[in-house]
Amino acid sequence: MFRHIRGCRGITISEAMISMLIIATAAVATMSAILASFTNQSRVDRHQQAGLAVMSAKEQLKSYVSALPVSALGGSSVCGIDNPLETSSGDVTCLLQNYNIGTNQKLIYHVKDVGCGSGVCKQVEYTLTYDDPK
Repeated sequence: MFRHIRGCRGITISEAMISMLIIATAAVATMSAILASFTNQSRVDRHQQAGLAVMSAKEQLKSYVSALPVSALGGSSVCGIDNPLETSSGDVTCLLQNYNIGTNQKLIYHVKDVGCGSGVCKQVEYTLTYDDPK
């Protein structure tokens, strides 16, 4: 890499330019990886909030799985829906008020009867939609 020209040690301009190009490429790649990790972290945070919101809605609707009528639970309703597990579906977006997920968030549940053992059980599926900003 070093050349002896007339007794002087040094590097040529082309060697210096190539070295600087390699260092610049490594710096750009490193900064790109750091920026991508920050972007992905905010997306992961929103997905985690979404999961917590659905778990909270599940827990609230579990209180309606009981042998007691709704009037024994104090006549309460979920987002204005009385007996939420008696309907085939419902919009429980009001349960997302404490979660910062994104814009246009909507939480819908669907109830269907499934056979379990000798009886009929209820299966609840949740659909959470929201705009995920880039």
